Amino acid sequence: MTRLITLGLLLAVVFSTLAHGTVEPWSIAILQGLITALGLLWAMRIFRDKQINLFMPQTAMPILLLVIYGFIQGMAFTDANGTRAGLSSDVEATRNATLMLLVLFIAFLIAANFLNGRESLGRLSTFLVFYGVLLATFALIQHFTWEGKFYWFRETKGSAFGPFVNRNHFAGYLAMLAPFPVAMIMARGVARDRWIFYGFAAILMGIAIVVSSSRGGLISLTLGLLFVWLMSRRLQVKGKPAQPAMAEKTILATVKRIGLVTLVIAVVSAGVMWIGSEQVINRAAETVGQLSTSSTTQEKYFYRSWIWRNTWDMISHRALWGNGLGAYETAFPRYSAANGEMVISEAHNDYLQILADCGIIGGLLAGWFLMALGQAVWRAVQSRDATLAGVALACGGGIFALLVHSFSDFNLQIPSNALLFLVLAAIVSHIGENQAPVTT
Repeated sequence: MTRLITLGLLLAVVFSTLAHGTVEPWSIAILQGLITALGLLWAMRIFRDKQINLFMPQTAMPILLLVIYGFIQGMAFTDANGTRAGLSSDVEATRNATLMLLVLFIAFLIAANFLNGRESLGRLSTFLVFYGVLLATFALIQHFTWEGKFYWFRETKGSAFGPFVNRNHFAGYLAMLAPFPVAMIMARGVARDRWIFYGFAAILMGIAIVVSSSRGGLISLTLGLLFVWLMSRRLQVKGKPAQPAMAEKTILATVKRIGLVTLVIAVVSAGVMWIGSEQVINRAAETVGQLSTSSTTQEKYFYRSWIWRNTWDMISHRALWGNGLGAYETAFPRYSAANGEMVISEAHNDYLQILADCGIIGGLLAGWFLMALGQAVWRAVQSRDATLAGVALACGGGIFALLVHSFSDFNLQIPSNALLFLVLAAIVSHIGENQAPVTT
């Protein structure tokens, strides 16, 4: 049953990605049903064993409280005049969003309790590296044979890339996987005979992100790898922490780490130039054009800068409790500079969106979660076990990359990306909270 639950969680991760990020009703229903079934299997195992062994990491509490707050926002009553009222601007949207958050919370707990052994985490890291390679390969093949159809049979419009409707969400997803091969090599958590393949995996995922033409994805990938390099200096594997007397070895190790990250970035750049850099350059030029334009047409209200201004108005109007989890699209037209003529579903900034949806209360819970998560990463990377240290370093790099991307996009509003993010957070939380402090 343990293996079944573990494999089921990995199946949910893969399905959520291949189902276009799980943004349609049919795929949302399947994902929620699958994770709920895994939760029931877990409950059956507890009933069979007649004991509850539940690990609840510190990062779980703010998520749980956010779920509870979502339920409170989703409560509504009808007054004597027949008017329906509540904390949320869209009660049904809040209830749907809260249900999804609850399902993701269950997945988070499953990951924290079932993906926690050294051997299982070693196999998981290998799986995620191969998974990233296959996803990048498929995305590149589909891109260069693109005829406006997902999987070459389902028509779509917009800026699709790989299995995702939005290229930014593909880039955000892959940026969480790209640090794995680099981190496992740096921590020596994988055998030397796999280093060449792992290096190739990192390069291929990097090329796919660049070719996707996601500017936020490229920035998050670069900073994610930089995070891996900086945090790798805290590696304490094999019980041999760095000592002042070992200065030469420490310098050599630092040079090797810089060299690895530099090599990956250089080869990715060379690969893009070989494939064709025109599209990437054109996307960069679009940004300059948008920044320099003084257009007064309705089109300008789609720019992130305008959306963020309007979102700040939303936040200031209902600063304490917010407009309701998932109710952003309903509430936005009241504050839009376009006089409500444009539909904007997300704030294109996950930090602003949590404030707009849940107010200061949600912001404090999000801050609590990030602080606890940062502490877990800091401790987990110091594990003296190479495999655990490598996995923790990789998870930290992927998490950091998505958090950077969240400043300019809404990856955490996409179920597939949020699911992978929380799985990585659960894994590193478990490693960090079961890692004894290391004194250097």
